[in-house]
Amino acid sequence: MTSSGVNFVVNGFRPRLSSISPSSGSYSEAQEVTILGVNLLELISVRLASPIPVFLEGVDVIGADRLEGTVPAGTPPGVYPVTVETTR
Repeated sequence: MTSSGVNFVVNGFRPRLSSISPSSGSYSEAQEVTILGVNLLELISVRLASPIPVFLEGVDVIGADRLEGTVPAGTPPGVYPVTVETTR
């Protein structure tokens, strides 16, 4: 007989995001943002994924749990999922 209902999670090095602040900005002005999460070291890129992919500029890794960067002015209006790519 087998039983189920309890999970064991093995944490890897995959980055996970928990917040972006501020969460909105103006089309006509660049917006500095802070992104919080885990496993954010060894950063390759940060982008707003759609409707049109936009890469954040001047991204600094503050630590394994914090990034700062700038959403460029002229980013088309829309709701964008935030995507972080690392070497891990």
